[in-house]
Amino acid sequence: MIFNISQENIYQKSLDLVMGLADFERDKTFPGHSGFHIERMELLLKKLDNPHLKIPTIHVAGTKGKGSTSAMISQILISQGYKVGLYSSPHLHSVRERIKVDSELISEKDFSDLVAEIYPYVDWVKDYGKFGAITTFEIITAMSFVHFYNKKVDFQVIEVGLGGRLDATNVVSPEVSIITSLSIDHESVLGSNIQSIAKEKAGIIKKNIPVVVAPQKSEAKEIIIQTSSQNQADIYLLDEIASWSIFKIENKAQHGVIFTSENEYKIKIPLLGRYQFENAAIACVVSEVLNKKGFKISKKSIVSGISIVDWPGRMQILSTTNYQILVDGAHNLYSIEHLVKEVKENFCYKRIVLIFGALKGHNVSEILKELFKLDPIIIISSSRHPRALSTKEILEQINNYENELIFQEDLVDAAMNKAIEISNKDDLILGTGSLSIVAEIIEKLKGVSSERYLI
Repeated sequence: MIFNISQENIYQKSLDLVMGLADFERDKTFPGHSGFHIERMELLLKKLDNPHLKIPTIHVAGTKGKGSTSAMISQILISQGYKVGLYSSPHLHSVRERIKVDSELISEKDFSDLVAEIYPYVDWVKDYGKFGAITTFEIITAMSFVHFYNKKVDFQVIEVGLGGRLDATNVVSPEVSIITSLSIDHESVLGSNIQSIAKEKAGIIKKNIPVVVAPQKSEAKEIIIQTSSQNQADIYLLDEIASWSIFKIENKAQHGVIFTSENEYKIKIPLLGRYQFENAAIACVVSEVLNKKGFKISKKSIVSGISIVDWPGRMQILSTTNYQILVDGAHNLYSIEHLVKEVKENFCYKRIVLIFGALKGHNVSEILKELFKLDPIIIISSSRHPRALSTKEILEQINNYENELIFQEDLVDAAMNKAIEISNKDDLILGTGSLSIVAEIIEKLKGVSSERYLI
């Protein structure tokens, strides 16, 4: 008997297998470091003939900006004519967003084929390894390495998932490592002070491999410099070798110039947020380091690559005829502080209508305290993410807010409807607190479909 199973059904079954594994991003209880074993990732990749070691790699860690920086570097390399794999996380609407070649998402068929190829080895690691079962993030990471090898990419840009030292991506042997701006986040896993977080992030620094480092607090900078010295790794400190000046900020782009010790780049960045110039400066310096190592990346490719980078959900304006809507995936205090500053300085509005939701594990009371500086009308909501705080849990953390205009809407769709109902044309609707809140707002306004998972 022949069964006619559609590719859509095959993909959904493959997706269910992957998302049905232990998923620390979505589980309501988050493990400490005892739950992370890089050895099991090494076991899995050995079974797959170590594809991650066969491609020149750029490895990117950090708290803020690592996704944007990874996207910029990827686009620069593509502009130069290289074929480039980009692995990033988390995703907004589909897990396939995490694995891209030349900015194109992995196809449903390729995704399903990789699951069929790799899953027997996932079972083998569980049954015969000594370090527990493979997680969702680990299998997707392995899939990205195999996919990039199969597609014969010239480079792979690999974004760290969480931390660095014990992250599943920390099996690569990169051409250059990057540490973007650090701040306190995921305290239960990485620690509650900047020193412990810096130690985890600095864990990606490899012996004799250059590392490019964003401006850091002095305590973090000291640890990164010390780790680099111990590994005899050349260190490029951005605050010592680069600077930038912003000329103009438009509705959906900013213009300026980046100066490095080697060149000057007149840049257009189609992403909002002044901090994107820091990320762009990192991308410029990384390109220069790669040139020193014998690769070829022209100034023209650097400028053109950055000018067409796309990274949705971060300071993204969603165009509508009647309303001004801004979404940003800021989810820790440091990111929220930057968001508040950008909104105050670069947006014109009469009132802020804030749609806010958050995930468990973040300091919501401090985040809300910062957002209160915008004197917003607040609509509390809860995304469908399994770790999303309920509206009741968030409301309990709102203390001493003088503006009595606080609404509760359990669904993001309803929260967006409420925001539109109470807003005028000269108001700014702001959605923030988590990428899952942002994703659902985008889905509603743009009619984007979203995947559903077992948990």
